[in-house]
Amino acid sequence: TSGPTGIAPSDGKITWSSDYAKSYAGWKICWANAPPQMPPPPPPPSSPPLLPGLSVQVDGPCPLTDGGACATSPHYPDKYGPDEWCEFTNVPPNPLVSLAFDVEGDDDPDWDYDWNGDPTDDCPDYLFVNGVRYCGTSGPTGIAPSDGKITWSSDYAKSYAGWKICWANAPPQMPPPPPPPSSPPLLPGLSVQVDGPCPLTDGGACATSPHYPDKYGPDEWCEFTNVPPNPLVSLAFDVEGDDDPDWDYDWNGDPTDDCPDYLFVNGVRYCGTSGPTGI
Repeated sequence: TSGPTGIAPSDGKITWSSDYAKSYAGWKICWANAPPQMPPPPPPPSSPPLLPGLSVQVDGPCPLTDGGACATSPHYPDKYGPDEWCEFTNVPPNPLVSLAFDVEGDDDPDWDYDWNGDPTDDCPDYLFVNGVRYCGTSGPTGIAPSDGKITWSSDYAKSYAGWKICWANAPPQMPPPPPPPSSPPLLPGLSVQVDGPCPLTDGGACATSPHYPDKYGPDEWCEFTNVPPNPLVSLAFDVEGDDDPDWDYDWNGDPTDDCPDYLFVNGVRYCGTSGPTGI
């Protein structure tokens, strides 16, 4: 959207005014270094290909995902439920990858939950692979199901976040998002002042209409002073403009130049979607 980008305030002033009527999305302008724009997020990864002849079967409520290459606990990423049971068969003998694993483990080392004489090996909820129960936060990563089977079981009590495991090519992991940009530095000696409800942002290098990114309100007025004479950058600009070319809103004899709401820079009112770019 085009605002007053490129407009340098020659007198160091910018004024905002809105009338009593319509409210629009508003504006954000900068007079120091504009904050860098975040790149768009990368597209989600496509489902990984299945291995030749792979056809994993499941008995129970645990869904297959990623084209049949992975599976999750019921309701994942929400918590699984009580008294659940699933069995996967025809799982290929590839090392498993645990993309997530958080199930109820041995919370009480003094209680022998399964009455086997060893109170330290209990798994109230578990994945069962190659005769071993996996619970807590230690999943079966690297374990290849030698008999082609994986079993899931939860008891009547606590529910946790659950699990996701893969036996074919695991889907690629999305890179972590880049850190948010730091506030741009102010110019030497810069100290913009504002009278009214328009907030300074980005360390004093930018400003927005009141309530931005929500709509501004009626009958607002702000004045910025001591604005440096740098070309402005309009990061957003959408204010009420001349909706009726036949009505002379300001009674100046020209019905085509009306700005019910406007930014005022260097003697010019900017409204609609054309802000003071380059001034």
